[in-house]
Amino acid sequence: MKNKNRIIIITLATVIVLVAITLLYAAETVAIVLKSAGTVSLMRGEKATAVAVKMDKGSRLQDGDKIVTGDKSFAAVRFVDDNSTVRIRANSTCRIKAKKQKDEILKNVYLEVGALY
Repeated sequence: MKNKNRIIIITLATVIVLVAITLLYAAETVAIVLKSAGTVSLMRGEKATAVAVKMDKGSRLQDGDKIVTGDKSFAAVRFVDDNSTVRIRANSTCRIKAKKQKDEILKNVYLEVGALY
């Protein structure tokens, strides 16, 4: 009986871990930060609950992420499907909207303020 209970507990724990991992990686990476300098923040999530985090080289971006650069700052972002690059200048705010479709990503970068190059 003890072995049977132990097997059930181990099976349930394994299922819970697998579900958690699946949920954690559900949001797919659409772009990666190549370089950032100065104050560069990433806002992820809905406006009311979004949290700003420092964005460094290697940060992974997802659909809906907002990038905010401060004075004397910039960021370079490369999309994972075709290696296209967007450079975001100082004092800029932009949002990445992207949707994976087969082997490509349908992407748009919406500039709210500032400049891209």
